[in-house]
Amino acid sequence: MRLSLSIVKLLCASSVLAFGGLPSWGAPIKPDQSPACPCVNIMPDFLTFWESAHDRSKPEQIQLFHKLVADPHPELFNREVIGYNDSFNLDKTVSDNLERFMNSIAAIRAVNEDIQHNFPKYQVSFLKIFPDLKCRVAIYFLPSLSAFDGAVRTVNGRPAILFGVDQIARTSGKSELEALFDHELFHVYHDQKVGSDQGDSHPPLYNSLWEEGLATYVSHILNPQLSESAILGPPIDLAERSRAQLKSLIEELQNNFDDTSESTYKRFFLNSRTQTQPPPRSGYYVGFLVVHRLAAKYSLAELVAFTGKPLRQEVLNVLQELSLK
Repeated sequence: MRLSLSIVKLLCASSVLAFGGLPSWGAPIKPDQSPACPCVNIMPDFLTFWESAHDRSKPEQIQLFHKLVADPHPELFNREVIGYNDSFNLDKTVSDNLERFMNSIAAIRAVNEDIQHNFPKYQVSFLKIFPDLKCRVAIYFLPSLSAFDGAVRTVNGRPAILFGVDQIARTSGKSELEALFDHELFHVYHDQKVGSDQGDSHPPLYNSLWEEGLATYVSHILNPQLSESAILGPPIDLAERSRAQLKSLIEELQNNFDDTSESTYKRFFLNSRTQTQPPPRSGYYVGFLVVHRLAAKYSLAELVAFTGKPLRQEVLNVLQELSLK
């Protein structure tokens, strides 16, 4: 999702919300290798919660989650950031995740440890490919309560990149963290290069298809050792299900090509345990196919620069070609 950017440049910091005078965490970084983005990790708060709550009753666990995690960070644990739907209830969402925490706590700790030691290096690697990045977006690591692995949200009135460490631990693991980071950070770079004229409105579907497809493609070329499913993200059978329904999927995308509704965006780009048509997050797969085909005749710099009517026509042409295969 395209961003509007306005946050100062700082080092990663542990569980702090005010962006000033922050200590970095992980191994010391040389001045010329400073991470590009301000970074806030609230996972230490979560791990403190779980240490205290794992053997308590469910009501006590929910109460402790409020006290140690949600109440100190109200800008994160709300409908707009975690819920993303009108029926969001924090107590119920926490309750639904307690058993998942129990079953995946070792993996959650491992991913958090990887973040602390390696995340600055991931940023340096990204900057080697995109050295003109000017990151003014805050990055948060948090328990997303199964809502997302990586996402763009508005936090404290400003755009932010969020990584759900609990969801990453369950669906991908630390081996795929750099690919997920590359995907989300590329959205920041893409916005920097081409901006957005959408204001507060949702972009048309074809534009979301392009943005997510391009970010997925960049993640792929920066992490060629990873599998298709690792690059695309959950569900694990995303590519298989999308391939099986590709013609009908493309037809539905064509029919909604210029749709700007949030509901249409969600159908193609958000995960769902109940949705079968179209396959959840299938927009990522089709978007990747579109970009991959266009990469045969355009450089990466040219792909990044596409906007407006030329972009719309290119996407439309490739969808038509794919529908005829």
